[in-house]
Amino acid sequence: MRPLRITVPLGIGETPPSFASRLALANGLSVRDLCLDFGTTFKLVISGDTAALAVIAAKGGVTTRDLNEHAFFHTARKQYSYRGHILTRTDLRRTSIYVCPECIASDLRDRTTAARVAPFGRAIWQIAAIKTCSIHETSLVQVQHALASSKLHDFSFTIGPAVLGIDALRRGGVIRSQTSFERYVENRVQGQASQNHYLDKFNLQSALLACELFGTYAMLGMKNNMRQMSDEHWREAGRIGFEIFADGERGAIEFLEGLPRPLSSNGSFRAHLGGIFHVISERRTVGAVRDLEDFIRDYILSHYPIDPGKVVLGTRVERRLVHSVLTLSRETGLHPIRLRKLLKAAGVLPPSTDGLKNAHCVFPAELGDKIGDSALGASLSLRRAAEYINAPPAHRDLLYKAGLLIPGLSGKGVRAQSTFYPSDLDDFLQRLLSEAVAVSTTGPKRLNIPDTAKRACCSAAEIVRLILDNSLSGKWRLSSERGYLSVLVDLDEVREHVKGPDNDTLSIEATRRRWKTTANVVRALIRHNYLATVDVINPLNRCPVKAIPIDSIERFEQTYVSLYAMTRLRKVHYKTFIQSLEAGGIFPAVAKHLVGAAFYLRSEVLSFLPETRQILCSTQRDKPRTLSGISNL
Repeated sequence: MRPLRITVPLGIGETPPSFASRLALANGLSVRDLCLDFGTTFKLVISGDTAALAVIAAKGGVTTRDLNEHAFFHTARKQYSYRGHILTRTDLRRTSIYVCPECIASDLRDRTTAARVAPFGRAIWQIAAIKTCSIHETSLVQVQHALASSKLHDFSFTIGPAVLGIDALRRGGVIRSQTSFERYVENRVQGQASQNHYLDKFNLQSALLACELFGTYAMLGMKNNMRQMSDEHWREAGRIGFEIFADGERGAIEFLEGLPRPLSSNGSFRAHLGGIFHVISERRTVGAVRDLEDFIRDYILSHYPIDPGKVVLGTRVERRLVHSVLTLSRETGLHPIRLRKLLKAAGVLPPSTDGLKNAHCVFPAELGDKIGDSALGASLSLRRAAEYINAPPAHRDLLYKAGLLIPGLSGKGVRAQSTFYPSDLDDFLQRLLSEAVAVSTTGPKRLNIPDTAKRACCSAAEIVRLILDNSLSGKWRLSSERGYLSVLVDLDEVREHVKGPDNDTLSIEATRRRWKTTANVVRALIRHNYLATVDVINPLNRCPVKAIPIDSIERFEQTYVSLYAMTRLRKVHYKTFIQSLEAGGIFPAVAKHLVGAAFYLRSEVLSFLPETRQILCSTQRDKPRTLSGISNL
């Protein structure tokens, strides 16, 4: 692809949109028309599309490599890559244009290029943390407020009015040096040698957020409003934050430890870290601030009593690192006052914690657990007892309320926590596992106590009582588990033991099968008071069910007989049979249109057709007579 007849030189550090804008202006076109003429769009150039940049480079007479060097490549929603650094819109100026007025004036003094296309946009100006030109030591100035989005990245169009008033633009700049933070950011994006700074361990986005966030809270306190901060506020915040991290990890930790703790808080890190944690939580969803996340998460886990299983910045806590007097007191059941004395005597709590609330007195969890275990001696709280025998929380409470886990010291009546002796718990497990056969796997009908209770529709306490009473012949011990959860029992055997008493009733479904009719017919007979119903408890699943008493069914069978039963047993067509009955003056006692099937008085049929006596008697053969005999209710 041949270059255009009129081209412009690529500026040092110039962005591709700026170059395309100048190239279009030199050829008397709008930048969007220029891109469309060569089969691409200006939007693709802005987004760093490689094919679009290759077209602009070819038509502008520069190499694609040189043009791409200062491109911002759109990699994800609100996310860009610049020279290997991932940045978001929060880190960039994508909706406004800032320039160094002295750089623009220097461009205009360049006699090798026409003045109207000489100024070009530098990539470094788009990084929000850079607010001062390192070459001219002048503050960057915003040009043309409230630009339409269609003209936002058209640099030559935007800078045009400012070029005409270059003197006024230069007067808007403030002579000053870059802060240490600005120099660090600029050197880092330019790929210069590392300063061996602690922030070098962070990716650039994490470093930018860390300095500005920490600096904001150091400068304005916990009740700051970052939405109302000016550019100068952000510049000062970045400087202060960079100085905090200049002392390495220790400096950042000391700053966080020095943040005031709300007196009303319960030791929560959210109450202490406030907006710092909130901002990082928001940014982690749109940017690559993983390094700062890891730093804050490590700080939280090492300074706050976080329970295992909690999620902190997207990561589940595997083990506790820190206890407070409050959390250790809750876990062990020891009174906080007594616990404080023990911890202080052991040197775990320094004298400086005397005036702190229980929730704010923190110490290593390992040391706290040792002190707590020592203080507990031979007794355990209900929670610790459940962990000792490996019982889930729900079964812990169930066994305790059922009187199967007997405390050594009962707290009932005095509003205190009950405590358990390990020896009693060992005896409980020994009785539970006595004569159990060791196996390596479970089976379809060989399950642990929780699963058996669910499948057998009974309480786990009932199963435990059956085991302790030696009422179960099948009992196994799962080698891969321990304690309570290692006990396996036979599901069918348990079902047989916990089955409720039989009742002389049949369900609607069982009655339907007995008469070989439909459920709608049975329901209609109930609705028209031919059959009675009662509410009973199903002996298998212990659920309330509406059933029909056996005596009501038998009374109906002794009084009535269905047309279907007679024709099926006599093996004649029902129409033929109906005709013979009607010829004898016998009609249905229960009309078909009323219940969905025809029923005759048994006495009338027998008097008219005596030879059917044996057949009709056979319709009363024994069927499943109780709910427990019905497998599908």
